[in-house]
This record gives sequence, structure tokens and C-alpha cells, in this order.
Amino acid sequence: MMTANLEKLTPELQKNLTDFADANNLSVRELAQLYNMIAIHKFIMECHTIPITQNKTNRRWYTRLPNGKQVVKTSRTDLEEIIVSYYANLPEVKQQFMQLGLLPSKETYAMAEPPKLLNTCTLKTIYPQWLELRECEVGMNTLADDLAYWKDYIEDSIADIPLSQLGRTKLKAWGCRIIKDHSMKKKYFSNIKRTLNSMLDYAVDEEIIEANRLKDIKFNANLFRPVTPKEENEEVFTEKEQQLVMEEAEKDSMENDSALPLGICILFLTGMRVGELCALRNCDIKGNYLHINQMVTEKQSKTADGGLKRDGYMITPHAKTSAGMRKIYLTAKV
Repeated sequence: MMTANLEKLTPELQKNLTDFADANNLSVRELAQLYNMIAIHKFIMECHTIPITQNKTNRRWYTRLPNGKQVVKTSRTDLEEIIVSYYANLPEVKQQFMQLGLLPSKETYAMAEPPKLLNTCTLKTIYPQWLELRECEVGMNTLADDLAYWKDYIEDSIADIPLSQLGRTKLKAWGCRIIKDHSMKKKYFSNIKRTLNSMLDYAVDEEIIEANRLKDIKFNANLFRPVTPKEENEEVFTEKEQQLVMEEAEKDSMENDSALPLGICILFLTGMRVGELCALRNCDIKGNYLHINQMVTEKQSKTADGGLKRDGYMITPHAKTSAGMRKIYLTAKV
């Protein structure tokens, strides 16, 4: 029955399916199953007369099933999979499939669980949905880094490989290549790896792949560009240098009637970050202690093409890390 179905195709479509089968190591039976799935999908979507709409605000897709249940998905493809899965498991619909010769009498169809060999989903496929979720999980500055790493190191290298084929070997080869080509330090590569890990974790959560193989890979430490240790006099100011700088700052403040130079003195005396200093308020001073609980960060805004650009600064209601939420004793000098 399935072979006969394939023979009804035009020569051009037969060739396209054959090329696809060769590229994905599919047997004739698996190829016939794919043809059945496509035909069933087309048949059901033609029968589903309930409107499918997209919300212009959140860009999500909406419809209702015949049982009255509303279905909402971020992509139309995901929405159609739910529709097809619902109809395909109705006894009366299965009977119609067999009458049309779409399914052998002893086989069932579940669109929600397609054969793994037919999974051609790639990083580019999941990128829009992953990005929407990522924007909710992290700050805009981290998101800006993710976009840069995607564009510079992921999009043109491994993003077109089916996720089902993106195993340890390909991931390790990708990592070793970009480390060598860009002479990367370990910390910088770890940031890129963090972005790709997030994408692969998303694919696992969506049951596109079974596991994130990148997490298991250890890269040879000798591949990374060594960190050049700085001399102590390059890393910090000596006490004498601190004193000289603070004296100049106080002098500048007096001559120009400005409090701004005194910020340099406060940084030396308290060890605060610049962003923490810029976010200080009078209410942060309680008795003899200064409470650090917010900071100024760079603001990012979306561009017309979906990217991000620098757009001034904003106050975030937390410090850089949990340990950054602290109180500092105020000396008489401060």
C-alpha cells in the first residue's frame, strides 16, 4: 500500500523525496511513512474549518479544537501539530485514512511523536522561539551578548545541521575550531558555550533531542590562549598613588565647585563599583552604614531588524551578584 502511494507521485517529487531519503539515511519504509505523514497533515488541515489567527501584539497563534478547547502556540507549525494529533487519533478519522489508502490497517499515526530519523529541526529552526524565552530569562545586556555570540560563532557554522545529528563529535569540532581560529581565552569561550547550552537545553525541553551533549564535553586547556598575569603595580594602585589621586580629586572639586571628582575618592575608600556609586541615594545611608542594593547598567533597546543597540543607562534594583547586596561602614573621611 505504501509503495503504491509513492508510485503515484510525479517524477520530480519522487526525485526530491529520494534525495531527502539518501541525505538522512532513510529506508523506503521510513520514506513512505514520511509521505503518509505529509498527506495526512494536508488532509486534516483542509478539514479543520475553525479559524486559525495570530495575535498582532504577542505574535502567538490561536485556534480551537472541535471539543471547544483553545490551543495557543508561539509558531503556526506547533499549532498545526496539535491540530493534526487531535484529529488523527479520532476513530472515525483513522477509518477515513485507511479508506484513502494513507495508512496500512494495523498502523497508527501520532504527529506529536514523528520518527526521530525524520527530525530535520536545526538551531535556526528553534532560534525565534528560544530567543523569545531567553528574553524573559535574562537581562538585556546578557541578551545582547547572546545575540553577538550567535551571529559571530554559531549561525554560520553549526546552525544548519539537524539537531538530531549534532552530536558530541560535531560539537567538539566546532568548539576546538573557534577556540583556535580566534585565539580565545577560556572565560570568553565559556560565555559562548553558555549561549549554545541554553539553545540545546531548550531543544531538550521541547523534546526535539534527548540530551544536551555539549554539557558533557571537556575542552583541552592547552587550546586556550593563556592569561597573562599582571604585575601588582599594573593591577592596583599603591597606597601612595591612591592618596595622590584623591588629593587631586579634592582639589578639582574645590576649584570647579563640583561633587563629581569626589566620587573617585569614595570608590577608593569603599571598594564600590562605578555602577553602584552612580545609583546611590540619600536613603541608602542608614546610621554609619551605606547599603548597596542597586546599580546603574547600560540599557539596550530593540532595533527594527530584531537586534539590540545601546540606548543610555538605567537603574537595576539589585547588585551585580547576590554577594553584592551588602552594607559598608562609613568612616569619617567617606
